[in-house]
Order: sequence, then C-alpha cells, then structure tokens
Amino acid sequence: MLRTLRQPDIDRQALKRGLRDAVRHMIGA
Repeated sequence: MLRTLRQPDIDRQALKRGLRDAVRHMIGA
C-alpha cells in the first residue's frame, strides 16, 4: 500500500495540472 501511495513527483504534478485545466475549462476562465 505504501508503495502504491509513493508515486513520482512528475506524476503528481501532471495529475494536479490536469485537474486544474479541467476546472479552468469548466469555469470558462
């Protein structure tokens, strides 16, 4: 379980960026 939670920083940043982009598109900013 700990191994699965321990993901690369790049993957985490990419996920955060994707979520941010989705929110931005939804808001229409």
